[in-house]
Amino acid sequence: MPHFTRITVDPGQMGGVPCIRTLRIPVATVVGMLGEGMSESEILNAYSDLELDDIRESVCFGAVRRRVREGIQAIESGKFEAYEGSAGLQDLAGKVKARGRNRLARRTSPSNLEAR
Repeated sequence: MPHFTRITVDPGQMGGVPCIRTLRIPVATVVGMLGEGMSESEILNAYSDLELDDIRESVCFGAVRRRVREGIQAIESGKFEAYEGSAGLQDLAGKVKARGRNRLARRTSPSNLEAR
């Protein structure tokens, strides 16, 4: 997975929403502006603190985040084979499968079944 140097996630800032650097400009805002058809130069004019590399890293971050989300959904639905060749998703698959086993164990534990 790429290392993002311009994206920050701070629980004390913007509720932990991924932002560009520490500017309080959410990545989703910039990606949304591009999705609505704004050019990079229009976005840079709207947010004078941004740099071109901020916009490009936001797009990359959004793409990676989407791919990870799709990978998690594939793992949880049992359709992981299509993603097995993807770099970085092998470890994620193990974590998601373990998380699913832990959830199932909690749901079917004797104390939880008695409470129902």
